[in-house]
Amino acid sequence: MFLVSTNSKSVISDIAKEYSNSLVNKTVQKSFREFTKGKIDILEQPTDSFENKYITKSVNLNLSESNLKKIGKEGIKDEKGKRRGTLGLDIQSLKAIKSC
Repeated sequence: MFLVSTNSKSVISDIAKEYSNSLVNKTVQKSFREFTKGKIDILEQPTDSFENKYITKSVNLNLSESNLKKIGKEGIKDEKGKRRGTLGLDIQSLKAIKSC
């Protein structure tokens, strides 16, 4: 959570873009007044409606640099050969994971 002392929505948007990853983070921008009188705290929203979609899969990362870039941008193929979406990882991150 960031508390920012400004009325500039563009500054707040820039901060949200810089410090969050839209693939994994949800950003909500509220004024202090909206935040303090909110009916439900964002962090306390019920999660009963979320399906358990966590999937664990071993992936061979002994690939060429171009193929590593491809899975970073397009995702890993599932059983049907369809890519599930971007991993949001650059080549340096994939190489670091590969070396572990």
